Amino acid sequence: MKKAFHTLLLSFLSLSACVDLATSESISKNQHHIFRTPAQVFVMRGGLGGIFSKGMNRLQSTLEKKYNIKTESTIWYKQYALSNYIIKNYGTKKLPGPIILAGHSLGANDQIKVADALNKAHIPVALLATVDAVSPRKVPPNVKHVLNIYKPSHVPIFRGLPVIATDPTKTKVENINVNEVPNCSVNHFDIDKHAFTQTLIIKLILAVIRHDSKIH
Repeated sequence: MKKAFHTLLLSFLSLSACVDLATSESISKNQHHIFRTPAQVFVMRGGLGGIFSKGMNRLQSTLEKKYNIKTESTIWYKQYALSNYIIKNYGTKKLPGPIILAGHSLGANDQIKVADALNKAHIPVALLATVDAVSPRKVPPNVKHVLNIYKPSHVPIFRGLPVIATDPTKTKVENINVNEVPNCSVNHFDIDKHAFTQTLIIKLILAVIRHDSKIH
């Protein structure tokens, strides 16, 4: 686990400080491509109406405006509606896949529940990105790759926790504790908005889409 973390960390040393995307252009211009592949990203905000999960909105905006990747946004208590939507439309022209899920706080918790529902429907999840999941359940085996970025805390409702895969042979799990990231000072309310988190999630999403575009 630590080896995987350090490998990722070396890839992102250019982010020497965990600064807000409003003041730092973290995706370089030579990485700006327009994708027109059948990807679909669903981001989920956390508690209190999602007012502290604006990083998910920022992620959606970046993916749509810079990369032409259609991204839907919802909130944690609508996880049943999201699950039903994907199950109903997956494999159609409306939603051919791959499926990518991302969430913050309670939104991270409930995206795992969405993955569970999709697992029962035999629908694969190419990437699950969770940010400060406060009480995550085990990740089901239909998830190929889970990235979990979290900030430990002594306050249970404001702390992120590592995630565990139901079947580690089918799901690659990367748990990244931001306390181990140099000069990265964040808390539960801004971890989803910062450049380290945003850039890492976006890079993995683009990697999934590039891989899928080669297949098609």
